[in-house]
Amino acid sequence: MPASLSQLRHFIALAEGGSFTAAAKLAHRSQAAFSRSIAELEKSMGAVLVDRIGQKNELTPLGRVVLEYARRIEADTDALERAVRVRAHGDTDLFRVGMSSTPLTLLTQPLLNSVAARRDVRVFVAGGPISMLIRALRERQLDALVVDSTAVPASADLVVEPLAKLATGILCRRSHPLSGRSQLRFEELWAYPFASTTISEQVARGMVERFGPEAHPSRLVTLCCENIAQLLDVVASSDALYLGALAGSKAHVLSGNLIRLPFDTQGFEASFGLVRLAGRTEPMMLPALRQLASEVLVDAYPA
Repeated sequence: MPASLSQLRHFIALAEGGSFTAAAKLAHRSQAAFSRSIAELEKSMGAVLVDRIGQKNELTPLGRVVLEYARRIEADTDALERAVRVRAHGDTDLFRVGMSSTPLTLLTQPLLNSVAARRDVRVFVAGGPISMLIRALRERQLDALVVDSTAVPASADLVVEPLAKLATGILCRRSHPLSGRSQLRFEELWAYPFASTTISEQVARGMVERFGPEAHPSRLVTLCCENIAQLLDVVASSDALYLGALAGSKAHVLSGNLIRLPFDTQGFEASFGLVRLAGRTEPMMLPALRQLASEVLVDAYPA
């Protein structure tokens, strides 16, 4: 008997859940029923797909091959079901995208504007910590992510496509005590609160290497929020300094509320990527998102 789609989906859940208990919960099955499904899959394949070593479960070499094909089959099935709903039943195509703070600030409105007049597409945009967005992607609650690619862990199930690099810098209000200076040392900045979104470990290591342990975000950043607009409002009305990608600050800079301090942040550019699950068919809206990101995620700080 050939493997069923439900068995393949259970096998994917086992590979992602790491244990029969966690995978059964993920698949909304009892552990006994879930174990029978995996056993039936192995019987249909005529081979062991999972090595059961005490409390640990590891895919066999053949199991890893089956997993790759199972993900492709699941992706194609999902794409087929979606195409049928859209084309045969007049349903709308749902595109769910997660974004980290800077893309959320720059890309959300252009994306919504691009589909505002359409009736064949529904768009759902989610923000939040990157770890939460990746989890939602893996649980099929999101279709794609546009996030800081340096914060995405290397993993065989994630495809990361580079999109853009944006300059970073330090901003303050125009009447800040540090404004008007031609040069600044890190020690002078340390005296003021720093406002920033979550900074990836890769960038944090680079900051410590260049400026010392005091520059680690856990010590430097006192105001952390994923909403860039709110951070910039605070900086515009206080002595706090903003550290991050400069593109999202365009409106404040052009209005004269904020200025850039003369402090070298070269080498700490913010890298953004398009993240999706490996082996899954691209959603119909993904090419449009990719094109829109290339137009919107650009440096906008005046020279």
